[in-house]
Amino acid sequence: MKHPISICRLIPAVGEIVLLLGGLVYFWFCLCSGRSESLFRSLYLQDADADPADPGLEASSEELNAGNTSSDYSSKNAWSSETPAFNASATLPELETSFEQLAFVQHIDPATDPATEPAIDPATDPVTDPNSGPRNTNLTPTLPDLDASSQHVDFDGLTIDAPAPVLAPATDPEIPAEPAPTEQPSTLPPEPEAVPRTINTDKTIFLFGLCHSKLQTVGVDVNRQILKCQTGDINLFLWCIGTHAPPLIDPGVVFSKLRISGVQPNPALDTRTHIANNLVKALQSLKGVVVEKLYIESFNMNMGKKMLKALEASSEQSLSFKNISLTITDVLCVRSVASPFLEWFCKHVCLGTCKKGMALELSRCTIESIKCLDTLEIKALSRFVLDTLPNLKSLDCHLLAKAQPSSRLSLRRLAQQTKVSKAAANAITATTWAEVCMPMFIWTKICAKAEGKKTITVGERLVLGVGGLSKLKKAALQQTLMAAGPLAIEIRNQTNPPKPFKDFFKVAMDWVRVNDGKELSRVAIVSETSLPEDGPDFSNLGSLVSTNWPGLFNTKTLHINTRPVPIPS
Repeated sequence: MKHPISICRLIPAVGEIVLLLGGLVYFWFCLCSGRSESLFRSLYLQDADADPADPGLEASSEELNAGNTSSDYSSKNAWSSETPAFNASATLPELETSFEQLAFVQHIDPATDPATEPAIDPATDPVTDPNSGPRNTNLTPTLPDLDASSQHVDFDGLTIDAPAPVLAPATDPEIPAEPAPTEQPSTLPPEPEAVPRTINTDKTIFLFGLCHSKLQTVGVDVNRQILKCQTGDINLFLWCIGTHAPPLIDPGVVFSKLRISGVQPNPALDTRTHIANNLVKALQSLKGVVVEKLYIESFNMNMGKKMLKALEASSEQSLSFKNISLTITDVLCVRSVASPFLEWFCKHVCLGTCKKGMALELSRCTIESIKCLDTLEIKALSRFVLDTLPNLKSLDCHLLAKAQPSSRLSLRRLAQQTKVSKAAANAITATTWAEVCMPMFIWTKICAKAEGKKTITVGERLVLGVGGLSKLKKAALQQTLMAAGPLAIEIRNQTNPPKPFKDFFKVAMDWVRVNDGKELSRVAIVSETSLPEDGPDFSNLGSLVSTNWPGLFNTKTLHINTRPVPIPS
């Protein structure tokens, strides 16, 4: 054998060649799959850590500086024409040098390569210039701008996935931003107003406590005060007053509803003098207060002239009771009283301080004339009610002339012999009423007695009670109603004994036809003797109306009690 030493040296080289071929195959695979850049980086950094005296490193650096500078890693430019041929007989360092020559054929410029730190110019570097401030030691390479519309970005020859863009939260321009909540200051409800305390405060509280009406107060003991607004029903029973009545209730108190009652539970103590004295004391104590609704009731004992004398004697003994002025804002209701008491009350009580319209109601009284009501000096009326006056002989007060427009007039359960004065008739026909309720005989007397205008003007509701067909037939001969708005009429069958329904219905329809107007909107016939609603006669009423009173209900409705009657066109 000629060269035994050379053959022995080639045996290890064969293994190195096999490894080199495997590396070349892996390099080619990385080059085709786009991973060559990472391979270049890893090899370059590995060689940077190698020994500088290694001749393979010097050889690779020389070849690197002379290599291709193109960034295109295609198969056309990846291999340089200056790549040395592979020497199979080379030593191991020579093989490593050849491998490096094959790998680093691309020229890397230190000025543009991000892996190479650029040189620092002392003339421009901020760390060497005292006027430029501190040097930024963060040398992170500047990345290219990422377009949000692209999914891949070419970075130094590599195709990488762009990160998802961070989008600002969508806002609706039409919906304004919700303002930051502001802390609302805690507010407590205002304390109820109380009237100043007087020497009569404790007596007033004690008196109403005896009448089972507890006043609303604040404070305790010597600091106790009465609230200005007293809501609810407050009662003042005259038999409880005695010596406990204060000379004057604390001024400024406002009673929502005050009831003064003369009922005596123990008849043995029911003396005229006792009731009269206590009533005078009660009215005197109300001089400085305001009462929204005042009820004077239950003075209907058999008083007669002796009771009137007792009242006069009590009022004469009190020098301050000549003409007591009461402040009533809404309603004065006097009921269940005897005639002498009403006359005395109207004589000594003045309501002239009440500026706005107030309601006056008188019911269940034995009075024969209501002239005494004029002495109350009421300035304006919003409602006038007379109810259950069986002894009334004449409707003769001038107070009706104080009625405001759109007031309400109610005259119910009056005696058949009641007459109407010209002054009262003229006042009633001259006013436009919102609501009128009266018997038909009073209606016809007013229209007959009035001078000039012979009709009563009503705007909202008219209720007429018919006690006899003869009076209704007479009233149906001429117009006595003037509608001033969408008027609803209710005609009640109060005949005694009750007349047959059909007879009453025909006369009522004649009266409606005579007083018909474009403002009339609803007609109701109310009768206890009405036809059965499920009977054939009731269903035939519509045909009866369209035949006998054609066109009467073209613009209005007809009701029997509360049930509407269909009328064929």
